[in-house]
Parts: sequence; structure tokens; C-alpha cells
Amino acid sequence: MNRKRNASVRWSLISLVMLLILAVSPIWTQAATDEGGYVIAYFRSDPSQTGEKIQKLHYGYSRDGLKWYELNNNAPVADLLYPLRDPFLDKGPDGIWRLVYTTPDVDSNGNNIPNYYLGYAESTDLIHWTNQKRLDLMKNYRPANTVYNAWAPEWVYNDETGKYIIFWSSTLNASSPSNNKHYKATTTDWNTFSDASILFDPGVKTIDANMLRYDKNGEDFYYLFYKDESASPMKIKQTWASEPVNKIEYEDPAHISDNYITPDYTEGPEAFKIIGQNKWHLIYDYWSQGKYGLKTTTNIEDPTAWSAENSNARFPYKMRHAGVADLTESELWALINQYSLDAHYKLDAAALDASGNNRNGTLIGSPVFTSSGGVAGGYVNLDGIDDGIQLANSPGTGFMHDAFSMRSVSMWFKADQTSSTQVLYDEGGASNGFAVKIENGNLLAGIANNNVRKSVSTAFTDTLGWHHVAAVFREGTLELYLDGALKASVNSGIPTVGAHTDFGGLGKRFAQDAFNGTNDGAYFKGKMDQVKIFDVPLFGQDVVDLYETP
Repeated sequence: MNRKRNASVRWSLISLVMLLILAVSPIWTQAATDEGGYVIAYFRSDPSQTGEKIQKLHYGYSRDGLKWYELNNNAPVADLLYPLRDPFLDKGPDGIWRLVYTTPDVDSNGNNIPNYYLGYAESTDLIHWTNQKRLDLMKNYRPANTVYNAWAPEWVYNDETGKYIIFWSSTLNASSPSNNKHYKATTTDWNTFSDASILFDPGVKTIDANMLRYDKNGEDFYYLFYKDESASPMKIKQTWASEPVNKIEYEDPAHISDNYITPDYTEGPEAFKIIGQNKWHLIYDYWSQGKYGLKTTTNIEDPTAWSAENSNARFPYKMRHAGVADLTESELWALINQYSLDAHYKLDAAALDASGNNRNGTLIGSPVFTSSGGVAGGYVNLDGIDDGIQLANSPGTGFMHDAFSMRSVSMWFKADQTSSTQVLYDEGGASNGFAVKIENGNLLAGIANNNVRKSVSTAFTDTLGWHHVAAVFREGTLELYLDGALKASVNSGIPTVGAHTDFGGLGKRFAQDAFNGTNDGAYFKGKMDQVKIFDVPLFGQDVVDLYETP
């Protein structure tokens, strides 16, 4: 007997069985890499910061630093004690997030009154804020001088000294911001601060400094980006130093860029490194035009190396003077789940909404819940005859009724058959709607607006294992993911799905659907688990995360 050959055959059979198991089973471990992403903190106003002013903390998020999507439907994420403008936040070596910001007084007519305070708050999770206070860092200049303002603060941590360096712009002895210079103070505990002193004074009026640490061959260099208010129109330059508070080097004419690095009428520069790449983005605020711009470089040392403005960048509407910080994978998901998860149905015991938004479903027929055996706990079994879960009433407004330009639906399912039409998700109807279905050995996602419809599809015939589907609508682009992989995408030409008053829900068609299917029915036969509805368009990595970690 050839024992070696038989052993090889046995191992081949075992390998084949393992491959078959993996082919029909989801991977339920944590993501192999922590790619992370970015948060952008901002306030909102109309162009030239007139008209509407929402002086509160807002968030957006991005995976690539190029396209930024507003969280919380572009509404404030925190109601801090003081008015907020020009927010900047970052995480210290102790794991505490620290937010600094311009905090004007506001008169009875809603007009801002400058003062010499800076706003401050702390958080461990970017959601709950404590130790809120105003910092009086210019007090050593008073009363010998009057301090008109304290604007656009940021901070960096110097790991060589163990001190935080806070810097901002102020004008002394004037009734307007006529001669802003950059000041600094240091602290180790955010309770006791050094006297303020000049950080950077190039001899002209400047404001909005942003500092970027750059590691060059094991040595740190610090690049300072700032708005030159002596230019007409105002725009941005850069300079550098070998230490974060080296005033002489920052002011050295040989260090200050000869050229302006942004277009006219720009301010609020924020430079940041792309995670895992030798590439930096610079974003800036067209303050008089109510929009944002972005440039890129692979050579931060050369001020002439910045690219032309990227026309593919995307920013939240009416975003003003923003700050950017890196996020870990878990930090990013905590913000998405807190501020942009519209509903989450675990389906292990009932159709309850676990998002905290109280959007509980109503059972139709007799769905059967099982407490274990799903991808994450239990699941619901739908009989394909008369079972479903209603999430939206008719007529109605609000959740699953309002118009939208961004939406993501994620769910796990295990189909008993794939030949007949079976609707997994149904929102709206044939005129305006969004839907996911199985039909004739295919998995499809579709949208409709004003009776114009588009759909994408991929082959799907498996009935043995659990599968993850995500349908993403991104301001006209419709994407379909299966088991973490993008399978189909189309530029639909439909930027917005209009408001809809129809019934909607899971596991069936509610009268009509976005594919132009009509009549109540198209019941799904099989199991369903972990349904999540988001008001942001998920990035590819987000979908991978939902697949790898149900």
C-alpha cells in the first residue's frame, strides 16, 4: 500500500471540503487590516459667512481624503457650551481627543462679537464632550495691550518636550483684525498654560495657520500653511522649520514660499498625509464663494509641486473652515453608527431597531425568529408565501419616505431558491424608490425617480450558504456589492430619489417597487439577518468591514 499517496489523497479531500465550506460561509473574523479613514470637523455658513450661520460642531468622513460625506445629515453633532467656528481636533498621546475653536460672543441680533478667548473641549470617543471651557491665553498681553481677537486655533504635541503647543491669530491695539499675527502657548495638562508669545510674524497680516509634521529620513520638520492677508485677493503660502516653535526659521525668507499655493480668495488651509502613502492633500475654503478646494502633492517640501485643483473632490454643503484628523477603523465606525445609521435590525428575536432611532418593524404573516445560527446571533426565517417585515407606513414622511441623494442598505441573507422574483428590500415605489431583489438567478439593486429607473445586477444562484449584499446610492451612482466585492456599478443620471409615500420594508414587495414591479407579493423564501440602513454612501472598505465583521 502506498501510504504516502493515500495520505495525500485524504489531505486533498479535506482541503476540498474546507474550500467548499469557505465558499458558502461568510468570514466572520475582524478585518485583516485597519485601514482607517478621516474625520473632518467644521461649522456651516453661507458664502462670505453671511446669511445662515450654524456655529456648531459638524462632522464628515472620508476613506480617501478626496470625497467627504456629511454625517448626521449635515446637522450639528454636538451642542457645546459656546458658539463654535474654525474647529480643530486631534488625539493626544493619552488617547484624549482635544477640540479647540474660535468662540465669538453673539449679540441679540445674532451678530458675532470678537473676544480674546479660545474654546476647548475633551472627548474619549468624539461623541461625548467634557471639560468644556474658554481659554484665556492672551492674558499676559493685557492690560498693557487690548486684544481684539483670538481666531483659528490649532494644536500639536511635541513628544520631545511632552508639551502641547496651541497656536492662533490675534490683533493687538486695534478695533478690527487689522494686523493679525500668530501666537502660541504651551501646556502639559490643559489647565495651566505658559505665557503667550509670537510664533510667526512674516511682517504682513496673516491668519489661519496649520502645522504639519513631516518625517524626513528620521528627522522631523514642520510645515506651516497660512493665509497671507496682504495679498489681493487673499490666498495661502507655506513655510517650514526644523522645530515646531522655531520662529526664526519660519520667518526666514528662504523658507517662505515665493509662490502662493492656492487660488484667489482662499483661507483655512489644512494639510494632511494620506494613510499609508507618500502623498498629502491640502484643502482650503473659498470663503467668499461658499465652496472648498483640494490639491495634492507627493513632495511636501516643494511649494511648487502642488497639483492643480482636483475637480473630483467632494465636501459637505456649506462647510466652512474645517479641521481633519485620522481615525482608526473602530473610531470611524463608531461615528458612522452614531450619526448615520438610520436603522439596524438584528432580527434575532423581533424586528426591533437597534440603532436607537426607534424605527421598529411590524411583522406581516408569521416570520419565525431563531436566537442562534445567524451570522451574528439569531435570524428571521421568511416562508416565501405571506411573510414580511413592514418598516414604512403609507402615507408617511420621514424615515423611508423622504427624498435622498445618498443611501446604503446592507443585509445578510440565505435564499432557499433563486429562480422566482423575491424582493429583499423595498423602499418607495415605481415612481420614486430604492430596492434589492433576487430574480432568475440574479441579484439586483434598482432606483427610480420620477418614473425613470436604473438597475444593476450580478449572477446569483447559491442556496447553500449565507451571503452579504450591499446596495449603495451615491448622488447618481448605483453600486451593488456581493460578499464584500463590487459586482456592478452604473452612473444612473439620477442624482436624487424623490420623496415617496409608499409602504416599504423587508422580504416582500409592498404594492410596487423601484423595478416597476407591481402587485403585493414577490415574497422572499429564506433567512435574513443584520439589516442596516445608512444615510451615507458607503465606501468599498466600509462594505468589506460589514462583510468581514457582521
